[in-house]
Amino acid sequence: MRTLIIAASMALASPAMAADYNAKPLPTAADSLTYYKGVPTIERTTAFGSIRVTSIGEETGKPAFVVEILNTSGEMVNFGTENISAVFATQKKPTIVYSAADIQRMVESKAAWAAALAGMAGALATNTSTATACGYGGCYRASITTPNYYAQANASRQVNAIYANSADRVDELKNNYLQTTTVEPNASYGGRVAISKPKVKKWPAPMTLTVLGEVFSFEVTK
Repeated sequence: MRTLIIAASMALASPAMAADYNAKPLPTAADSLTYYKGVPTIERTTAFGSIRVTSIGEETGKPAFVVEILNTSGEMVNFGTENISAVFATQKKPTIVYSAADIQRMVESKAAWAAALAGMAGALATNTSTATACGYGGCYRASITTPNYYAQANASRQVNAIYANSADRVDELKNNYLQTTTVEPNASYGGRVAISKPKVKKWPAPMTLTVLGEVFSFEVTK
């Protein structure tokens, strides 16, 4: 096994970096480890080129990675989240590899809930009754006895800011989250990938990430 320290491109990782999950790569003799500011990337040469995987903490509260491929096969290769699978050895429930559309729905749903609650605060600020905010997960209800027009204006600003931030986040995901792409010969492609939260009783948890048939081992801590 070769261990190298190089300055790698981590632009894809920056927005999702977090300390809640850490997946430590467990390289085989066929793998190389490279580092960028202390963050390890596991890399393997394959029949069609090479694969690089970097743990980046979390994405929307879920373990996340940057997965990249280099295609030197001489033929075009289609690559997306459908070519990736994850397994936690001590978990019976299957692990989900989320698509970009899945993550977008999560971001938009979270923003909708936040906006609904902020809107409820605005509604309560102008009357003395009960306001309700409902979504897929249930309903929140609250009531007041004294109107507050400053709070209403503030709630309106919050709703606008929430939706603006959500739109920016969705645009960022579209640009950086792994989506099915045809990789031309001698070209590379990669993006962020998030998997479902592990339901394990003991940490660290052994995990494998399979990319285009190549199995990479990790030890996940939380």
